[in-house]
Amino acid sequence: EMLRQERMELEEKYRNTIEYANDAILTTDHKGRISSFNRKAEKMFGYDRAEVIGKPASMLLPEVMRGAEKDRFKTMSSNFDSARTGSVREGLGLRKDGQTFPLEGSFHLIQPEGTYAVTGIIRDISERKKMEEQLRASEERARAILNTSPDVAVLVDTQGLVIDCNKGICSTMNVTKEELLGKSPLDFFDRGVANNRRVFFEKAIRQQDPIRFQDMHRGRWYDHFVHPIIDAGGNVSHVVIFAHDITELKQQEEEIAAARDKLKALAMEITTIEE
Repeated sequence: EMLRQERMELEEKYRNTIEYANDAILTTDHKGRISSFNRKAEKMFGYDRAEVIGKPASMLLPEVMRGAEKDRFKTMSSNFDSARTGSVREGLGLRKDGQTFPLEGSFHLIQPEGTYAVTGIIRDISERKKMEEQLRASEERARAILNTSPDVAVLVDTQGLVIDCNKGICSTMNVTKEELLGKSPLDFFDRGVANNRRVFFEKAIRQQDPIRFQDMHRGRWYDHFVHPIIDAGGNVSHVVIFAHDITELKQQEEEIAAARDKLKALAMEITTIEE
């Protein structure tokens, strides 16, 4: 009697756990017909459980996906040992009102009372997909903006290896993006220039502050801006490097300085003549 009571209590606890879970949980029998449907599943798909119990689980999928899902069910039922460990996959769900939504499901084959059934734990990933799409769109906009500039822009990890870059650096260094990804841009420079730039790069990471410097490479002057990106833990996770070719500006500065020197010399000569 005591064992029976304990079993009943465990079963009640199990049913409550399933019923009030944060994910949709349903089970099907060996023919793919829905045998249980918790509250979250009702809310997610828009059906009362009385409307779906005994119906094929494929009704919860868009029609174009039902054939493939039936084939997966057959594969699971014919390979019990691997199927009982579960499989996680993404797909589309179909609500009662005809609207589809992205879902992620974990499916396990169980074997109650000599037969088999499938338990599905399903999560609506609409918000996650929306955030992923927004992030992807944001990255595309940022990449488009960077590629409209002739300046160099490159994102590297803390080891200085390229994660992403714009067309400006490829044009300046005469390499393709594929040749740069996963490599250090400094490997493409003369040793002296590379060592000098590495000092500024490491200093920016160590101090966790942006650093600006200028140097010359192969007859061209560049103005560099090394900006470390700090993560939520207060550590540098990535570094953004911008470089602008200022050769013409330097030449103009030299021309202005030379003209100023000539004016000074002329003024002295005029003074001498007057004396």
